[in-house]
Amino acid sequence: IADIDLSAGTDGTVFNFGEIQLADIAGLVYVDADRNNALDAADTARIAGVIVRLVQGADCATGTELTNTSTDALGAFAFAGQLAFRDYLLCQTQPPGYGNGNANGTPGVDQIAIADLPAVGSLNNRFGELVGSIAGSVYIDQNQDGTRNPGELGIENVPVTLTGTNVLGDLVNQTVNTDINGDYQFGDLLTANAAGYTVGEGAIPPVAGVFNDGQDALGNAAAPGTLGNDVLSAIGLAAGQQASGYLFGELQATAISGVVYVDADRNNALDASDPLRIAGVSVRLLEGNSCATGVQIGSATSNAAGAYQFLSVTVGRNYAICQDHPAGYGNGNALGVPGSDEILIANLPLLGVAGNNFGELVGSIAGRVYLDRNNNTTQDAGEPGIAGVQITLSGNDINGAAVSTSIASDASGDFLFADLLRSSAAGYRLTEQAAQPVVVDGGVTFLTVNGATAPGAISGVTVGNATSVATVPSTVQGIVLPGGADSLQNLFAEVLPVGITGSVFLDLDNNGERNAPADSGIAAVRIELSGIDDLGQPVALSVDSDADGRFAFEGLRPGNYTLTEPTQPLNTLNGITTAGSGACPEPAATTTVLPKCRPAA
Repeated sequence: IADIDLSAGTDGTVFNFGEIQLADIAGLVYVDADRNNALDAADTARIAGVIVRLVQGADCATGTELTNTSTDALGAFAFAGQLAFRDYLLCQTQPPGYGNGNANGTPGVDQIAIADLPAVGSLNNRFGELVGSIAGSVYIDQNQDGTRNPGELGIENVPVTLTGTNVLGDLVNQTVNTDINGDYQFGDLLTANAAGYTVGEGAIPPVAGVFNDGQDALGNAAAPGTLGNDVLSAIGLAAGQQASGYLFGELQATAISGVVYVDADRNNALDASDPLRIAGVSVRLLEGNSCATGVQIGSATSNAAGAYQFLSVTVGRNYAICQDHPAGYGNGNALGVPGSDEILIANLPLLGVAGNNFGELVGSIAGRVYLDRNNNTTQDAGEPGIAGVQITLSGNDINGAAVSTSIASDASGDFLFADLLRSSAAGYRLTEQAAQPVVVDGGVTFLTVNGATAPGAISGVTVGNATSVATVPSTVQGIVLPGGADSLQNLFAEVLPVGITGSVFLDLDNNGERNAPADSGIAAVRIELSGIDDLGQPVALSVDSDADGRFAFEGLRPGNYTLTEPTQPLNTLNGITTAGSGACPEPAATTTVLPKCRPAA
């Protein structure tokens, strides 16, 4: 205080120095992680760069701004040396991307009122802000409705990735693994830029099982997003929003398998008697209740072991396994159902279904080589089969593959060509060996002559054409064999040869019988044989009697024959001519008749 003028003896009083009390105002901006409107141990994150204004007046909008500051790296702000005992307002500019949390515990405001600032200041002013999150789960959609229902299990340890750019321009790229319940969450998120966030599902670990892609679902963000295949994009998260319900539904998958085999014993079941498998058969898997109406979802081809399989087939659905019938085979069975190429599976179990087997039928051609003793083209009782006769099967199957194989008739004269596919349009051919079979009959060995050949029957209908008896080797051709059919009773008959013997002799007592030793044979006498054999062929042979006067015509086919002595032997007169004997009816005296039967030895 200057220029104080005091007269002598005068006192100057009430010269006072008044001071104004100053105080500090401070606080911080933090992330209220547990959303309890209070700063506590759970709230570790601070927000830098937030503008806080110091205002006097009725409110932040109309009051007078005294000063402003920004929070530091620790989220702190301070206004030092403010006049005490005054009213103030702390006005926060809401930080971009954050949700409005609380101001000193009051939810949803950005203003803190300081009444009558005390001399000690006001140092604990807190603005709590909210960050957002996106949560969801990866789960087994048991009923396949795209919603996680109670009891539907989550899938653990599936990587889920969040990408995008937040409103501040910062790139966001986070990956978390689902927990034991299949749940995931991305926290501490600011609002995204206009493109939004993207959440993508990664590969399910093999230990969790096999899955097919199910239905995914968008959650409840302000802008729910766009649904893709294992990708949920354009998620617009509101400031501080806790979005949930972003679901990745998975479908448990398993396997369906089986084999295509030859049902050798035709019992409509795969068993030890069925060793043959069929490769290259196309098998289709349809979702639905029949091969006619289902939707094809896969195809497979049987391998060299006849096996096929479909992997990663969704559990709990209905399927039809449809076989494209293999060319050349008869339709056997589908899992025991005769004549079918369809196997139905209802509500496919988690363990899958094996043993979906298709049994197919192969055909055969069988017959017999036999001795037709009475030459009547029919195997009668007592007429034996002939063993060891080679029969050759030739031709082409329906696929164009050449077939050529030979077997020998068994002890009963039977032969069988098994495992045959359907024939080409020309059919198969059976050919008997060119050499006539040799048989032993009644202790005597004979070289047979060709008998009648007869085609067999398929389902009771004669199929094929046989060569005539005059044609050697004998064949049955044009055996058009359907898939899985059997041609039976293809018969090759053989006939015993016949012979005619006799003698020319001096009949001393002219009784028509050769009495030894008196009646001696006459050598070098010409004997002629003529007639028609059983084939209708004329026969004309001649032979000279031997030194004992005997003659023989052997190896003849059955037929009607005549013996003629054309020239009277020298120095003789014609005696009695006597017909011989045999198993056939006695012929006329001058004609030896050998019908279709075996003469006596």
